[in-house]
Amino acid sequence: MGDAFNSNKLAVLERFSRVVEVAGGDGSDRAAGQLIQLVLSIDPLRASALSIELIDRGVLNVSQTLHALIIGGGKSGASSGLLLAWRFQVPSATGE
Repeated sequence: MGDAFNSNKLAVLERFSRVVEVAGGDGSDRAAGQLIQLVLSIDPLRASALSIELIDRGVLNVSQTLHALIIGGGKSGASSGLLLAWRFQVPSATGE
């Protein structure tokens, strides 16, 4: 999958995230969550930065972002033990 997505295509995804933010409205949080999942499967570091930005800009809250990261991590082959730890430990540490 890495060859199918180069930096130009990731730039398009980043522009899409700006459109989601500006458009707002119903479904923008779902679209932003799906975008995090997609970027996570391509470039985890960029997905992390995108997640923080979406929280900072008020597009997603911490809980929605964690949900997207856990789902995306599962789709990307992360270990189930790691995902369970994220699901139960991180929200309690952040007060969510």
